[in-house]
Amino acid sequence: DIVRMLKSLKTKEGIRLMVRYEPSLCLEETDDLSSYLSACHTDLVIAGTWQSGISPQDLSLKVQYATKNTYQERLFLDGKGARTEFQGPLPGLLTDVVLGDLKNLVYWASAIKQQRAGYFDDAVATLEKIDQDRQKIKPLVIFMLTQGLIQGGRYQRALDKFEELLAEEPQNATYYSDRAAIWEQMEWYTKAMADYNQALSLDPENTNIKVSRGLLFAKLGQHQAALQEINELLEKYQDVAALYTYKGQVYEGMKNYRAALQNYEKALSFDAQNADVLFQKAHVLDALDRKEEAAQVIEQILLIQPQHTEANLFEGDMLSNERLWEEAIESYNLVIARYPSGQAFGARANAFDALDNTAAALDDLAEATKIQPTLAEAWRMSGKLLGESGRNREAVEKLSRAIDLRAGNAEIYCLRAQIYTQASEYNKASADYTQALEIA
Repeated sequence: DIVRMLKSLKTKEGIRLMVRYEPSLCLEETDDLSSYLSACHTDLVIAGTWQSGISPQDLSLKVQYATKNTYQERLFLDGKGARTEFQGPLPGLLTDVVLGDLKNLVYWASAIKQQRAGYFDDAVATLEKIDQDRQKIKPLVIFMLTQGLIQGGRYQRALDKFEELLAEEPQNATYYSDRAAIWEQMEWYTKAMADYNQALSLDPENTNIKVSRGLLFAKLGQHQAALQEINELLEKYQDVAALYTYKGQVYEGMKNYRAALQNYEKALSFDAQNADVLFQKAHVLDALDRKEEAAQVIEQILLIQPQHTEANLFEGDMLSNERLWEEAIESYNLVIARYPSGQAFGARANAFDALDNTAAALDDLAEATKIQPTLAEAWRMSGKLLGESGRNREAVEKLSRAIDLRAGNAEIYCLRAQIYTQASEYNKASADYTQALEIA
């Protein structure tokens, strides 16, 4: 089907370049798409377009092509087999990349492939090979670099890249908004708020930025401000399911579980198969002590999305909440055997720690950070347990990694300060306590 579709897309002006690397990177320009596709199997990227804002878990295969005047997507397959189409003008910035130097095009498409496969550091290294002499390409390449750095948890390097971007385009609201998202991920909420405010001053009607700021209000405990932001959007967009989901999250943060449930159900009235919203519904049902209903919703989620991490961990988490640690570990064992994830190993580590099995907890935390290097809580907990075991140097290394990911979290600085004090490194301890006070 893909071969037939690609043949139908061929035009004299179209770019027919496909990039693959199995095991090495190859570039070939050909009219015989059928034989070339057979050689590549399906492990390919069609070069020539910028795939922005698409996360690896949402994308199975995307086939694209570009002419001098048009950018088109003709096939989009996600995990549910959904298909959508888009056709629109090819932005001038993209034209310079797409129709520019072929070597740059190879690097560009290779980096996209590496990002999709989860090799974020490799993608960054590939992007850095692109010739950035042409001023039009430079901002686009830097922006792509920031995405790879963010996905790889290299937040400080990403922030440095945004400084470069903003030097090139100081009036670009998207750059401020994306930088705010990094600050927010690092739990540096005051800096995030400043960037969201700046973004909205440049683009006052941007719905996505308003939603992001509204949810940040909620994280800061300013729930009424969050609700006001979302309600204003709902006056304009009453049929947007996501807005009801966000409103439910705000109410859940306020512990108003009935209002949260009402809004989650409203969101589900638009999309009854949304696994993430169903999970949030299950969570508030459990908080309302409607546990049988919560369990039924979890079963529904696992039918829709068997690998849904939070739904798989739900039973173990509920047992942990009841302090039934051994039963929780048995539940986590089953999840890890089926769908190992950083979160699953982290959850089991918590249970082992509660049973004073430090060695097993540290083993699980090592697995968690190996699978998911951006899991700050696993790094924090590793540092805490190592410090309690007197392994100060290792503890500092783990906590420093946690701080790289959560530089706005005062608690982690305090924890590292305690380790420094324990190791008689008082100047370093004082510096960490000072930083924690500044954040607080």
